[in-house]
Amino acid sequence: MRNHLLAALLLLCTVQIAAHTVSDIPANAASLSPGRYAFSVKLDTAMFASGGVEAEVIVPAGLTAPAPAVVFFHGNSRDKKLYKKAANFLTAAATGKAIIISVQNWWPLSGDRVEAFDDSRRATNLLVRKLVAAGMVNGERVYLAGFSAGGFTAIASFVQNLSYNEMMGDPEANSFNYAGVISMKGNFYPQYFMPDPSLSPEARRSRMASLTAGKKIILTVGGKKDAPRVKKQAPECRDFLTDWGLTVDYREFPNEGHAPDKTNLELLWGMLN
Repeated sequence: MRNHLLAALLLLCTVQIAAHTVSDIPANAASLSPGRYAFSVKLDTAMFASGGVEAEVIVPAGLTAPAPAVVFFHGNSRDKKLYKKAANFLTAAATGKAIIISVQNWWPLSGDRVEAFDDSRRATNLLVRKLVAAGMVNGERVYLAGFSAGGFTAIASFVQNLSYNEMMGDPEANSFNYAGVISMKGNFYPQYFMPDPSLSPEARRSRMASLTAGKKIILTVGGKKDAPRVKKQAPECRDFLTDWGLTVDYREFPNEGHAPDKTNLELLWGMLN
């Protein structure tokens, strides 16, 4: 009897140690008092972000709970603190509209291991779920956005969540039903989009079309001055997603370079209307 009890206690401790952890929500954040709030998500099975995925939740003035939210992933940089300022260009227009959740993009932070985006994806899902459960965020109005490398992380996160099946396990970290996504002049690598193996291509197209009905999926690309890789990959992403059954709003801006210009911001905020 004693041995069984000891074994049960050891198992309980193991489960607790292995569980994901999300930092507590400050009282001021929970009441939507304007400010910037630091969060950290520790994944129990992180590929690269073993110390945790950091995020900053920016609450602008003029919001009432539960509020819409925009998750933003930054572009290519080895600066682990970039997330603290990468979303600053969004804050002015966010007043009275949405909470901004700026998350570390672990693709570049890992040393350009593209698969590391999945640490950011899973951590974001866990953080968003906690904010929704606390009544801060409207779970039906959470949108993903990213620029450049962050555009890939946003699109891949959106699609991978939709592709969730029971074989993946850990639904809290592996799934969340986002309301829309915009990749602002983002990259694209099809090998990191993992389809549900139980579905035929036809069944996948039908399922994805149903799951994304009414959702905005926006891709943008600039002109001659945009990054050569993006100019090639943006249309590849459009064609790939279309083949998977998603309806894509694809926008080309011939006079723009590789920057999230005003045109892109207007599209982002337009998703929330």
